[in-house]
Amino acid sequence: MDKETLVYVDLDGTPHLMGRLWARVRKNKESATFEYDEGWLKHPARFSLEPALQLGPGPFHTPADTPMFGAVGDSVPDRWGRALMRRMERRRAEREGTAPRTLQEIDFLLLVDDDKQWLQACKRGFRGLGRVVHTTTSAAGALAFAAKQPPELVVTEIRIDGESGLALIEALRRAHPSCTIAIVSAYLSVALTAEAMRKGAQLVLFKPVHPMEIVRQLAQAEAAGHPWVTPTLARAEWEHISRVLSDCKGNVSEAARRLGILRQSLQRRLRKHAPSH
Repeated sequence: MDKETLVYVDLDGTPHLMGRLWARVRKNKESATFEYDEGWLKHPARFSLEPALQLGPGPFHTPADTPMFGAVGDSVPDRWGRALMRRMERRRAEREGTAPRTLQEIDFLLLVDDDKQWLQACKRGFRGLGRVVHTTTSAAGALAFAAKQPPELVVTEIRIDGESGLALIEALRRAHPSCTIAIVSAYLSVALTAEAMRKGAQLVLFKPVHPMEIVRQLAQAEAAGHPWVTPTLARAEWEHISRVLSDCKGNVSEAARRLGILRQSLQRRLRKHAPSH
């Protein structure tokens, strides 16, 4: 399954959505796709991310045997930094009694900023949008504060210092039915996303993401009406394919066999972007 990441550029202290990056693994080989956002292509200060990504519509793909675009890959840690991240992943897996993930190029990139740094960045970002912000690093702390002052919006991780963010969602939804809840995490899967939505989250996004994007997507969902709308056939098909591919651990051939379609047919579907509805 492709992992989507939003790419922002900071101009005079203001973040602007530059485009979207999709990273994937097929047959144990990594590759990536990048597409400029329409708003960035119309921006008066627009510029290309690198020579290989000239400004224009449509997707760009990395060449064969190239896991990431140069301008993005330059931000990935060196060998020592990667070793530390692999060690961190092994320790996380040991604590939770699960198998450690195989970290890909995009994982090394997204794990550069730790949770405390992201928490402070998120705090500054929401304050910059004129919001009153309170932060905490535990589910108990979040519930205690919410009991004193019911929140308008809660942004939480799927894992909070060893506690379950899903349990927090459930507790908040019971105590504060009108509260808007967004899950932001680097450890998402199709199953976790579905469970978070069932528990009461209105929005689920991959970390890192700027507060402006969280607010923008929540506003889009509100403008579209009730968030629990019936998905289109295209969206339902995409989600089913994503679940099967996740169950097959990214093995396209096995996923195609389970879906009862040709491998080439599944590959064509995977090259398409996910339907928005």
